[in-house]
Parts: sequence; structure tokens; C-alpha cells
Amino acid sequence: MKKLRKKEVENLYSIETALEALAVREAIPNLTKSQLKFLERYAGLIEKSYRERNFRAYEEANIAFHSSFWRASENENLFELIDNIRSRLQRYRTATRRYPDKFKGLASDHRKIVAAAKARDIETAEKIVRSHFEENARIILGLLKNGKEL
Repeated sequence: MKKLRKKEVENLYSIETALEALAVREAIPNLTKSQLKFLERYAGLIEKSYRERNFRAYEEANIAFHSSFWRASENENLFELIDNIRSRLQRYRTATRRYPDKFKGLASDHRKIVAAAKARDIETAEKIVRSHFEENARIILGLLKNGKEL
């Protein structure tokens, strides 16, 4: 049962990584100045929430940040697929509350994504997003492997 759960989580994160990268790829050409300011503000809120150990606010800001790309992609099917995967992985995302130090590097990734988006550098933004989600998956799978409660 435990091995199956790990494999399912691995598969879902793999799918999510690909979909999030696609959302960024499709969104960047559509982003307006006001959307970029929103992303910048939320990247700051993510970092602030992490520093203050306010993980509920962190999760809310993180969802607002990433869903901005989903909406800007103007691809409703992509939005629905990502939302479905995120819902299925939500119980694992709350691990940031129990093991915050393991997720330290992820908070700063958002500023890098915004910088690439502002530069309209799709390749770099996509690479950062992939790395961001792959690292999140690696952390979660490592916790599961070590028998941590999620």
C-alpha cells in the first residue's frame, strides 16, 4: 500500500510538473503589466509568509500565484487538469506546515519565475517552474520514503 501511494504521488507530481510548465509557456505572451505586478506582489507574500511561518497564508498566496499563470494561459482545459491534480495532491502539500525547513528554497523560486516572465523569457521561466515542482516532489517523496506523516 505504501509503495503504491509513493508511486501515485510520483506520477501525479510528474504530470503536474509538465502541466505547470505548459501553463507558464502559454501564459507569458499574454501577461499584462498589471498581471506581472500581481505576480510580483504574490511572490513577495509567499516569501513573507514563509519567513513568518504562516503556512496557511503561504498556501493561499502560492495558489494565487500559480493560478494566475493558468488563467493567463487562456486554456480552460489546462486549468481544469492542473486544478484536478492539485486537489489530489493537496494533502501532501500541507507537509510544509510540519516540515517547513525542507521547503525553504521553494519560496524564493517565485521571484525567479516572475523575473523570467517580465523578461518574456519563456524557456527560462519554464525551466524554473519544472525545477520548482520537481524539487517539491523530491521533498514529498523523501518524506514518504522516510515514513513521515503527511
